[in-house]
Amino acid sequence: LHDALPICDIETTEEEMKKAEEERAKELALYKTNEADLTAALEALTGAIQKMKASKSPSLLQFQSMRQTIKTAMMLADALNIGSAGSQKTVSMFLQQAPEVQMEDYKFHSDDIIATLEKLLGQFREEKTSVDAAEVKSVQEFTLFMQIKTDLLKKLNHELAVQKRTKQKP
Repeated sequence: LHDALPICDIETTEEEMKKAEEERAKELALYKTNEADLTAALEALTGAIQKMKASKSPSLLQFQSMRQTIKTAMMLADALNIGSAGSQKTVSMFLQQAPEVQMEDYKFHSDDIIATLEKLLGQFREEKTSVDAAEVKSVQEFTLFMQIKTDLLKKLNHELAVQKRTKQKP
């Protein structure tokens, strides 16, 4: 019975390591998806804000491009639970107006929209920082876990080898 313990412990440890690797792969995939979404949203919002600040009276085509960028960013903010209901409502009302009304209201509302988008941009940055920090922590925990299990495997394999040598001696 005592002879079977290192083998059993080795199998258990290897299984724990395999499960940890599978979990880590899932976490990494989720991180990569979230990181890509947040990076895209940050770039889109930054571009939209710059365009809005630069264009005192944008063409309809420029305006529609900004509108689509803002709409995409707002959908992502909603999906990630970023931003307040008030800021979402302000931008949503602006986005839902007919294009000709928007062009007239653009000059009037652009400062409010820019301020709202800048606030949202800050919240996206905070979320990205949080997601990145969680990934760093996850990598550290995984690395530590795997190192502990690797050391344990070495010890168990050594014990097994000693047991085998002891059994072989006459």
